[in-house]
Amino acid sequence: MATKRIYTIEQGDAVRLVRASHPNAALMHVARGTYVTRVATQTDLERAFKAGVQVEEPDQKAVGEGSPS
Repeated sequence: MATKRIYTIEQGDAVRLVRASHPNAALMHVARGTYVTRVATQTDLERAFKAGVQVEEPDQKAVGEGSPS
């Protein structure tokens, strides 16, 4: 069994503590209640591009992500 640690997940002033075996597991636990992921449809792409939304790559800094404090 993998060792579990308690990770802090912060969003603005909100803080959550999650016990998990890896930081990604802790983040995914929190994200599941906040975000929905699915393959983009043609309509999704058309709406997003009209709104000026850019496609992001995982190795890039996320939109709105500032420097660490």
